[in-house]
This record gives sequence, C-alpha cells and structure tokens, in this order.
Amino acid sequence: MSAPSTINPSSAACDASDAPAGQSVSALPGRREAEPDKVTVLGLGNMGSALAGAILEAGYELTVWNRTPAKAAQLARRGARVAATAEQALCASPIAIVCLARYEHVRQALEAVGPGNLERRTLVNLTWGSPEDAEAMERWVKVRGGDYLEGGIPVTPLGIGRRETELVYSGPVYLWERHMTVLRALGGASSHIGTAIGDANVVSLAIPGAFYNLAYHAFFEAAAYAASRGIAPDALRGLTRTALGLLDELLADAFIAIADTKFENDQATLWITYDAMVKVRDAFERQRQQATLCRALVDVLERGVAAGRADDGCAALFPLLRDGG
Repeated sequence: MSAPSTINPSSAACDASDAPAGQSVSALPGRREAEPDKVTVLGLGNMGSALAGAILEAGYELTVWNRTPAKAAQLARRGARVAATAEQALCASPIAIVCLARYEHVRQALEAVGPGNLERRTLVNLTWGSPEDAEAMERWVKVRGGDYLEGGIPVTPLGIGRRETELVYSGPVYLWERHMTVLRALGGASSHIGTAIGDANVVSLAIPGAFYNLAYHAFFEAAAYAASRGIAPDALRGLTRTALGLLDELLADAFIAIADTKFENDQATLWITYDAMVKVRDAFERQRQQATLCRALVDVLERGVAAGRADDGCAALFPLLRDGG
C-alpha cells in the first residue's frame, strides 16, 4: 500500500500526459485505447466513498476530492491521493467518476476548472437525476472539451464492487469500451444500455426509483396494518419471501405479455385484482391507516377496468399507463 499523500495545491493546469492520447476509439476500428491506470472520484458521501473504495480494491491509482476534506481521511490511509480542489483531482486522471447530491453541485464543483482542463478527459456522472439533467450536463461538459458518460446506481453502497451488481451507463459506445474495465470494478455485471445520454437515468428512475422504492415501502404499509391488528412484523417473514418469489414469476410472465401484446390471463384478471385491492384499502382504512399506496393502486386498477381491460391480466395496464391513461 502506498503512503497517504496530497496533491501540491500550487498545481494550476492539467498535465497533458495524464489525458488519453490519440484519436477516439470510434475513429480506430478494431482497436481499443489502453485502459487508464489512474482514476479520480469526486464526492465522498456514503456512495462516493464506496465507489472510491472499489477503485482502490481493483488496484487503480486513486485521487479523491470532497468539499469536506475530513471524509477523505480513511481513503487516504488506504493509499488514495487527496486533492485540495476539484480541478486538481480532475487533472490527476484521464477519467473522473462523480457522485454528488445534485447536478447543480457537480457544476458548482467544476466551475473553477481552468480553460482546457476538461479536454480529452472523461467525466462519468453517477449523480441521481433525470434524463434532462443528463442532457444538460453533457452539453456543459462538451462545451469545455470533455467527454461524458452518464450512469445509474441501482444498489446501496453495500452492493458496490460486487460481481453480480449491475450499474447502467449511457452515452457514446467508444467511451464505454474505453473505460469498461474501470467501471466494472464498481459492479461486475455493469452494462451500456444506450447511446442516448439520458437512457441510464430513465432506467434508474424506473426501476430502483419507482419499482424498487414502491415495492419496498409497500411492505411498511402492509406491516403497519398487520401490527395494528396485533401481528408482529417478524411473523410476516415467511409469507414475504413467498410473495417475492411469486412476484418474480409474475414479472417473467409480464415481460412476455408486453413483448407479445397478449394480455389474456387465466390466473388473476385485472377485475379480480381490483376487487381484492378495494377490500384491502377498506380494511386498512377501518384501522385508521391512510393506506396511501393501496388507494393509489386502486385508482390505477379502476382506470384499467374503465378502459375495458377487466378480463385481461394486470399486464394490460402497461399500454394504458404508457399512453397516459
């Protein structure tokens, strides 16, 4: 392990030797540029620190920066170099992985970067945001001569660095190919899902954003009802595992139904699900529960019934919701 070190604060301009040389990969069919051995991480919150730790574990020379320098202490003890400014951190490596709370924080951190110091460097932004945020950030970086990849993180910090973890990236294919090995150090199953820069954020908002969060928090609404009737949450463990297995099976069928646009179902029609959820909502409300998620689902199912889908499976909601129904 190398000794903890800091970067000379007098450094003002990037050393061109740290930037990748030559043409882009897209201009050189059949040839990939050498993988960088130096990586920068900007932002050392819980997730940023996990990202930086995974980079160190993979054997890269790491430079870090954080607005609160004390958060870099543990990484410094493990061998990371600590930059005094975001500009110095950016100049230390050909690739900078950014994970801050908001896109405006990314711009604020990089506003002081000197002219030309983003040229021939790749910014990989793992900050949570919208497709529109990604598009605006890409324009901001390109105007300053940099390359840009967008990324999405579907796991908590504990999942970073695992072989089975899939982070998703979008943007130019040649940038993904150039930095794929570095980025798969953060999650071994990571993938490039589209050339449109906002694609990673679309997927992040849809699955870890909407699907995961709604499913996870629906458990608390359900467990609160059971507790109000004297059943402890721990008693729900076995049935919860069964429900998760059933959900996996239902989703497998839903993917097929959506792909084939065939929504007939001989297991549980949309009407049966609607009728059941009305009873669930009413039971929760009798216990003076707000039943917020249940009420929202009843509303969606009711729209499906009104649209003539009562005898179809619940996957028939997909085209209805997609088209704004």
